[in-house]
Amino acid sequence: MTDFEKNKEQIPGLEEGKNILGRWASFFIHRYRIVYLIIAVIFIWGIGEFIALPRELSPEVILPYGHVLTTYMGATAVYSICRTQVS
Repeated sequence: MTDFEKNKEQIPGLEEGKNILGRWASFFIHRYRIVYLIIAVIFIWGIGEFIALPRELSPEVILPYGHVLTTYMGATAVYSICRTQVS
């Protein structure tokens, strides 16, 4: 006797497959190999679609950056300009 059958005897309102979602869940729980097959098919289909994606040999990539120029009064020429690339 399974746990579900034991609980079904103890809890009178517990019935498997009572509504449409229960029937769907019961179908996939009891036939788990179908779930594995569906996952494998989706995985293989995804790999196929990834391979079929169009690609460019040298795509144009624009990198955003900011330029900050700051002067410090009273500092020497070496430290008067601070250039930092903002990432």
